[in-house]
Amino acid sequence: MRVTSMKSAIDAGQRAVQDFASSKEAVSDALVEGTATMKKLWKQTCDRADDLMYEASRSIKRSPMRAMAVALGAGALLGLLIAKNGRR
Repeated sequence: MRVTSMKSAIDAGQRAVQDFASSKEAVSDALVEGTATMKKLWKQTCDRADDLMYEASRSIKRSPMRAMAVALGAGALLGLLIAKNGRR
């Protein structure tokens, strides 16, 4: 009886070690995959930001007066919102 319970305890310990090893491997794989995905998303975001900056630059060069009017309007609106919220 003692030998049987000792063997079953050893078997349970071995299964626990195997489960831990497979869990560790799964977490490691998920971490590597997540890192690769984040790097890909970061590159896409940087590329898109570069494209937007280029397009904004081209738009300003094509219509500088229009760009100044938009900037002035946006600044005035932002100033009004800040001033209105500051009075509370």
